[in-house]
Amino acid sequence: MRSTPGSQGRRSLGVGLAILLLAPLWAVSPAESAYDAGQRRCRGAIVKAGSAYARAALRVASQCHRDRLADRLDPQTDCSAVEAVDSRGLLARERLRAQRLLQTACDGDSVSPARVGHLSCAAPCDVEVPAVDGIEDVAACALCGARREAAALAALGGGAPPTGLSQAGRRCHETVLRSTSAELSRILKARASCQRKHERAGEVDARGRSERALVRDARARRAAAKGEDAEDARDRLRGEHPLGQA
Repeated sequence: MRSTPGSQGRRSLGVGLAILLLAPLWAVSPAESAYDAGQRRCRGAIVKAGSAYARAALRVASQCHRDRLADRLDPQTDCSAVEAVDSRGLLARERLRAQRLLQTACDGDSVSPARVGHLSCAAPCDVEVPAVDGIEDVAACALCGARREAAALAALGGGAPPTGLSQAGRRCHETVLRSTSAELSRILKARASCQRKHERAGEVDARGRSERALVRDARARRAAAKGEDAEDARDRLRGEHPLGQA
C-alpha cells in the first residue's frame, strides 16, 4: 500500500524524536557531584546556547522545505544541510550569540570544562572538536551537536517529498514541520529541567556542603533537641550506627 505524505511524515517524526531522546549529543552530562553557583550558571548557559541553536537550525531547515516545495529552490536541495541553506545568516548570528553567552556565564575561577562535567565531545562531533581544552571548545561541541540533531530531525520529519505537491499535500507537509518544531521545543525544555533537578540533588551551600548533608544535619539537631546525642544521630541517619541502622 502506498503511504501518503502525512503518514510518511508522522512515521519519520516518530523516528526523529526517538533519535533526539535516546542520543543527546551536546547536552552536558547529568550532575554526579555538587556544583557551585558559578558552575551551575555555566552549565545552564551551555544548555541554553545549544537549545537556541537547535531551534534556529530547525527553523532554517523548515524554511528550506517551504521554499523548495514552492519552487523557489532547486528540487535537489538538501534541506538537512542547514548551514549550506542558511541564506539569511541566522545560524551565524546564533553562533556568535552563543559564544558571547558562554564567555560571560562561564567566566570564573571555579569554572573549567572538566569542572562543569564537559570532559570530551561525543561522537560524531569529536571529529570537529577532538579535544575540550577551554570553554570555546565546549561551545563548539554544543553547537555541533545541536546542528546535527536538528538536521537529523529535519531530514526525517521533513523528508524530501517531490515538488509539485497538491495544496492538500503541502498543507500536510506544513503540519508535520510545525509539529516537529513543537516537539523539539518540548524535548529541549525537558532536558534543561532534568539537568536542573540533577544539580539540585547535589547542590552545595557557601561552606561546600551538599544539600543532603545539610538535611541530615538538620535532622540530627532535631534529634539532639529531644535528648539524643547529635553525633549518634548523624551516624544513625547515615546508616552507620551499630544499634540503629536507618
